[in-house]
Amino acid sequence: MDIYNHEHYPDPTASEAIHTVMSHNREKAEAADDNGCLRLIEDVIRQAIADHLHALSRLPDSEARRQLAETEAFFRSERFRRLTHFDGEKVLRMLRKERDRE
Repeated sequence: MDIYNHEHYPDPTASEAIHTVMSHNREKAEAADDNGCLRLIEDVIRQAIADHLHALSRLPDSEARRQLAETEAFFRSERFRRLTHFDGEKVLRMLRKERDRE
C-alpha cells in the first residue's frame, strides 16, 4: 500500500512533497522493519509543510513571517537532511510553485 498517496494526504502540495521526500526512505525502512520511525519522520515533515503553507496564506502578517522563517530554517537544516536525506530547498521550491499557482 502506498501511504504517500493523494487519498491519505488530500492537499496536493503536501502529498507531492511528502512522496518526493519520503519515498526513497521506504525501502530502507521496510528492510529494517522500521516503519514506525518512518511514519514519525513523515508526520514531522507533514506538519512543517502544513505550517509553511498556512504561513504563506497569511502573509504579510508578522506572526506568519515568523512562522515562515522557522519552517524555511527547518527545511534548510542539517536535521532535515539527516531525517530525509533530501534537499530542503527542493521542498521549498515545490511549495513556492504551489503558492504561485493559487
